[in-house]
Amino acid sequence: MKLFIRIVILISVSNYLMCSCAGPSQGKLTIASSSNLQFVMPLLLAEFETQTHYSCDAVFGSSGKLFAQINAGAPFDVFLSADTLYPTQLKNKGMLSGKIVNFARGSLVLWSMDSIGNSAECFFNSLPDTNYHWAMANPQTAPYGFAAQEYLQHIQRYKAMINSRVLGESVSQVNQFIYTQAVYFGFTSKSSVVTKKRSQYHWIEIPKEQYHEIQQTAIVLKKSKNKEVAHLFIEFLQSSSAIEILNAHGYTTINYTIDPY
Repeated sequence: MKLFIRIVILISVSNYLMCSCAGPSQGKLTIASSSNLQFVMPLLLAEFETQTHYSCDAVFGSSGKLFAQINAGAPFDVFLSADTLYPTQLKNKGMLSGKIVNFARGSLVLWSMDSIGNSAECFFNSLPDTNYHWAMANPQTAPYGFAAQEYLQHIQRYKAMINSRVLGESVSQVNQFIYTQAVYFGFTSKSSVVTKKRSQYHWIEIPKEQYHEIQQTAIVLKKSKNKEVAHLFIEFLQSSSAIEILNAHGYTTINYTIDPY
């Protein structure tokens, strides 16, 4: 079977991305995924289709924006969030089918197209007070943005830097700001920089003890019309083949459920 994967950047207020893998229409899934997964998701979808012959679409956005769409009745089958907060809220509303599964942990990085050394501490100690802009995802809706805010508060730099801050709606928009050099630097997911072109990038991984753990979670939504396939996809995320892909793209893989109901 020939596999066709496409990434479409939708010019809209939400700056969502869509990733689609073609295949049999029966049992086709619609996956709402946090945008930090946009680079690894095509590989995961390709492997899932190879193993099961089920096809799927993935829509990317900040976890908070996708959560709002789910609450508004968006017809998603699976929700992949970059935290446990939004899936837990959906669970409390009786909107889940099955368990909340934590399938990986993400990492926060400082990224720039300019040389920034190899120590975040040294970088911020040498940062000028003015004449630069930096980017982070909106901490109100994007877990990676909240992690960046936590880190800057931990090193007591957030208040001093807030006037030069540029907010992105998601990690993917922050990546655009950095890559086009609209900002000097920004905070993004490790998976965004661990690519074939990583030698062109300058990035520093932020110590994990300086922000709350970023837990990549997966749930099946109760309104899904493809629950059997949706649960199969959740199982796939915990398989050895998915773990290999995730590990190669900046994630630490784990395998446990948050709530064993």
